[in-house]
Amino acid sequence: MSESSPPQESRDDSPSSETPKEVKKEEKKKGNYKGKKPWFKSGTGPGTSASTVKKIAHVGLKEMNGHIFTCHGETMNTTQFKRTCEELERYCTVHMKSYGDDMARIVRKMETEVVKQPSDPGATATNLRQKIFDKEIDIYVKRLDAYHLNTRILYNVIWSQCSEPMRSKLKLSDSFDDIESNRNALALLKEVQRVSSNFSTQRYVCLALYDAIQSFYRVHQAKDQPASDYLSKFKVLYQSIKHYGGTIGEDPILVREEIRRAGVVMPESYDRGDIIFDLYLTPATCKAALSSIHVSKRS
Repeated sequence: MSESSPPQESRDDSPSSETPKEVKKEEKKKGNYKGKKPWFKSGTGPGTSASTVKKIAHVGLKEMNGHIFTCHGETMNTTQFKRTCEELERYCTVHMKSYGDDMARIVRKMETEVVKQPSDPGATATNLRQKIFDKEIDIYVKRLDAYHLNTRILYNVIWSQCSEPMRSKLKLSDSFDDIESNRNALALLKEVQRVSSNFSTQRYVCLALYDAIQSFYRVHQAKDQPASDYLSKFKVLYQSIKHYGGTIGEDPILVREEIRRAGVVMPESYDRGDIIFDLYLTPATCKAALSSIHVSKRS
């Protein structure tokens, strides 16, 4: 009796009828497909920039905690300049040995800090008053010396916190040679603001001012945006209007409306420079700013 051989397994060596697309679909369902990620997952497609994917390498001083000045478009953070200035304020107050508050006010107000000279009590002053005056003069001289020293330190700190693209653009400025030779910290900071906010001295000023005002009235607070971030962005946009010589709420009709609401009677010919007109200028500006916030919320 002959032994029967075991049945052979049939193999189908014919090419698969499935197309590559169908294979990919099946693999995706199983979770085994490791193809190229779409742009909206990889973070390198439309609507993104290199700054959202690659961290800026420039670090600067350790005490500045990574806050740096960058060019417009170098980062997606529109409040980068404001945030770095706030950190710079803190640096001046904490790390400058004497009278750092003077430098902090320069950064905050973006204007020169005036060191006031003590008033001379005169020849009729008492002995005690004269001694107080002499002490005030000593403090004044020390503060003035510290002021000149600290402005140079502030200049170096600002420059150290500028990214390489920012430094390159600053060097192209017409006023950079004077700023560098005088170590003018305030002028350097204003140039940094100009570059970071994309201000251009060669741009058609009417169009630039129109764009700045339009951006100001369009700004709104996002749903999950902290109030501090929104305030910083609001201030940056307001500064851009001031840079081009524009104003918000200083139109004569708005000021006169504030005067009328207060019940003050004044001729229609009154304009800027008049005491009453200037007195109601600030309320008119504030109301115009609040109106812009109200409009942006509705939109």
